[in-house]
Amino acid sequence: MSILNAFDHYLVGFRARRELARTERMISNLPPDVQKDIGWPQALEDAHDRLIRERGRNGGM
Repeated sequence: MSILNAFDHYLVGFRARRELARTERMISNLPPDVQKDIGWPQALEDAHDRLIRERGRNGGM
């Protein structure tokens, strides 16, 4: 992997983490009854578990 590919890979991950944090902030600002209707924070925990499984399957990449 060249340095440019590694940097591009880092940027893609950074953007994904930033978008996830933005989404979490937006949902956390919703009223509690709406959060419950959409399954928050259970949906976040499920997504986190799925991410951990995918990283393990892909060797940490």
